Amino acid sequence: MRITHQLTALWRALFRNASVDADLAEEMRFHVERETEANIARGMSPDAARRAARLTFGSIDDAQETSREARPGVGVRRMLQDVRFGVRLLRKSPVFGITGIAIVALGIGAATAIFSVVHGVMLEPLPFREPERLVSIWLQRQDARNLPSAADAFDLRRLDGVFEDVALFENANINLLGECTQGGCDPQRLQAASISPNLFSVLGVSTALGRTFARDEDTGGRERVVILSDALWRERFGGDRAIIGREVQLDGTMHTVIGVMPPDFRYPSSAHQAWVPLVLEPGELTREATDNYRVVARLKEGATIDAARREVALLATRLAT
Repeated sequence: MRITHQLTALWRALFRNASVDADLAEEMRFHVERETEANIARGMSPDAARRAARLTFGSIDDAQETSREARPGVGVRRMLQDVRFGVRLLRKSPVFGITGIAIVALGIGAATAIFSVVHGVMLEPLPFREPERLVSIWLQRQDARNLPSAADAFDLRRLDGVFEDVALFENANINLLGECTQGGCDPQRLQAASISPNLFSVLGVSTALGRTFARDEDTGGRERVVILSDALWRERFGGDRAIIGREVQLDGTMHTVIGVMPPDFRYPSSAHQAWVPLVLEPGELTREATDNYRVVARLKEGATIDAARREVALLATRLAT
């Protein structure tokens, strides 16, 4: 019975609100009349008796407003009122209403996008081993940041007591050609990265299938291997576990698939679909080389970023001299 009474009260508060207000107003008028009669019996004039009765019970409008706030489902009722108001506004001025809806939709979309970025970058832990030891390295020239050269990266590797290892990479666009798969036979443009073979060990990640690059697979003749993203493996190759060891054609050259990364691996970004070895020509290790790369390093255990900055600054001074 208690639940039935509560449901009835909720139904009346939501869909019979005017009826509840009318009942309350009628009850208030009844009590005012009775109090007025009592005041007249006490010797007051009719006008004074009615005025005193109204002062005793207050305004009917105030009582109705207080009652509305105390009724069940007040939040739902307000939402329904807002919806009705919005519908009336849209009917009255459709251009203004649609513009308002678009602005609200854009605001929600922007807030969602911002939260996604903050959650992915600041709240959700990076899927790397001891991510607090990972650092990005760049050159600071006057007020501009510049990417280091390959020679810079090799000099950084030789610093004692600072970095456990240093890796470098660059973005690349490659064409997946020729093979008829679940994803079709059409060529597919891939966002890829050319990486030094030690990048995965620097990040502290491994493949979900197969293996990562060997140290010597950045030399000519051994670099024709590729690691696929989980998304590309599933969409283009149907999640076939026999993909390991199969050859695919990248930019007209056959490459052997040696690994598939886990679904949560998104480096350098979530858009990257494949990784190939970065092959450095001998001239790129000289100071005259103009090619620049993104550099990521893992601090040695116990090393701090401030200590790394000091050592790198000393290295820069020695190189400048």
